[in-house]
Amino acid sequence: MFEQPQPIKFKFFTPGVFILCLIALNGLAFIFARLVFGIGAVTNLNNLYPWGLWIGVDVAAGVALAAGGFTSAALGHVMHKEQFHAIVRPALLTAMLGYTFVAMAVAVDIGRYYFIWHPLVMWNPNSALFEVGICVMIYLTVLYIEFMPIVTQKLKDCIPYGKHPYYH
Repeated sequence: MFEQPQPIKFKFFTPGVFILCLIALNGLAFIFARLVFGIGAVTNLNNLYPWGLWIGVDVAAGVALAAGGFTSAALGHVMHKEQFHAIVRPALLTAMLGYTFVAMAVAVDIGRYYFIWHPLVMWNPNSALFEVGICVMIYLTVLYIEFMPIVTQKLKDCIPYGKHPYYH
């Protein structure tokens, strides 16, 4: 019924993969420069051209990626539409990755990234970024809780019961 996994018969590091690796390294260099020299050094944003435009694009892209996962999970689990059950796990993975990218983008985009924990203890309901921060934290928590059975199922299959050092 199912095919057995087979080794890949072609090289992974193709010219396209090398180009994508160079783009990723370029992005990491810019993130490093942003953390060292500030966001204005890499984006040319200032008080005349505020960062709100920049963060809007970052957050909107990640949220758009993650929205399909929440919708698919709601259809499969909450509304009990069985025809969508097969896509719930990949959709949850996509949503988790989307909101993780949102959280990383917010951490890079905010002025003092080392204060990212402040919305948890210092509420400022007048700030638009406060709402974004709280929502992203809540969504990430829900997604990681939803995704945990998938991870633990795979871990359970890797270690036979009674063979784990904890049980001896």
